This record gives sequence, structure tokens and C-alpha cells, in this order.
Amino acid sequence: MAGITTSRPRSFIGYGDNPPKFTWPGGKKVAINFAINYEEGTERNPLIGDSSRDSRSWVKCALPDTERDFMQEGEYEYGTRIGIWRLLRLFKEFQVPFSVFVSSEALLVNPEFAERLKTENCDMVSHGTRSISRIGQTEETEREHLRTSIDQTFQLTGKKILGAFPRPPITENSRRIMAEEGLLYDSATTNDDRPYFDQVCGRPMLVLPYALDTNDARFWGGQSGPGFTGSTDFFEYLKDAFDVLYLRTT
Repeated sequence: MAGITTSRPRSFIGYGDNPPKFTWPGGKKVAINFAINYEEGTERNPLIGDSSRDSRSWVKCALPDTERDFMQEGEYEYGTRIGIWRLLRLFKEFQVPFSVFVSSEALLVNPEFAERLKTENCDMVSHGTRSISRIGQTEETEREHLRTSIDQTFQLTGKKILGAFPRPPITENSRRIMAEEGLLYDSATTNDDRPYFDQVCGRPMLVLPYALDTNDARFWGGQSGPGFTGSTDFFEYLKDAFDVLYLRTT
């Protein structure tokens, strides 16, 4: 639209037909990041003072959105009661490090999990304070939520947050705020297959693109493209994604 300017330009120029030579430590070709989005208990809910409940659910509900939906609440509770502990057992069994993209207030409602994170082989990534979108927030509010997320996570787990993927919408201020608050990397983009540096506040800042296409949110359908209909769909897609990246480095 004519007349609109922003302080953060778009980046359309990549590497063309000459991608940079890049290898991971030890000569590895592809890095896999197992990202756990830990948000349950921070979604919108009238029980905690929200005017409406969260719209995301496996089951359609005829109730007004101002009322609690106990089936929907059960879906979110499953992740903290059962799912997260199953994942921790798997990561321990196969000795795999992982990342927790955490909405920090979710740690408050599951102190046993927060305590467990103190000894887990994982890094913490800020995913805001709550699993909600904050439309129209000011720069001051965005900064406040990032600081709160960093502080809460450190207080409850002893782990320092070094990067962030704020809850969408991502603003033109988000990356600059991360840099000004001392974070080392930004994962709130999907525009590349590999890490790269962006100049922010006069220094290089690492950008670690997030692979939204391999996020299990596609089981919901419609939110991130065509939905997966079964575990084999998800596995085959993950395998194909890995194979493509691996072939590009050979």
C-alpha cells in the first residue's frame, strides 16, 4: 500500500544458485531440533478472567464462546498430565536433547514439570507468557511480556532463555526488542532452511528459522495448510523434509 513505511525491510534475496558452504559441528549435514511447544493452561479461558475461551479445539462446541468447554479443556490438560512425561521418557531413552518453546505461565500451573526441567538436557525458548495472540500491542507491552517470560522461566527452571519465538502476531519491533533484551537469536520466521545473521542494533543477530510445515499443528487442519490425517502422514512428511535437506548438503 502506498505511503506505508516500516523500519524493518523485507528480505527477498537469498543465495540464488550459490548457497554458502555450511556444516554443523563434527561435519554433520543436518541439524534436527525437537521443539516442544509447552503452552497448556495459558490459553484463553473464562476461568482465568478471559472474556471468551480459546477457539482451537478438536471437537466442535455449540456453547457460546463466553462459556467454558470442558471437553476442550481436557484436550489441553492431556498434554501436561500424560503427553509431556511420555516425551521426556522417549528423549531420555534415546539420549536426545530438545528445546522447549515455553509460554512461561504454563510452568506456574505444573510446578512438577518446571522442577524437572532443571535437570533435563534442553534449552528454553521464549514463546511469550501465554498462548494467546495480542493484537495491537504497544512496543512497551511487547517488551514487558518478553521480560516476564525470561524472568519467570529462569526463576522456575534455573535455565536462561537465549532466544525467542513470540506469540504471533510478530511485529516490526520484535527482533529489535529481542536484541535489546540481550537474546542471541530469533526463531520467529520461516524464510530459510538454515541459520543466518541479520544486522540488528548494530550487531549481527542469529536467526534460526522455524519449520512451521513440520509442526504437528497440521493435525488440526486448516491452521498450517492441509491437515495430517494420521501418524503415517506426519512421519512421511518429516522423513521427506529431512531427505530434501540432506540431499541439498551433499
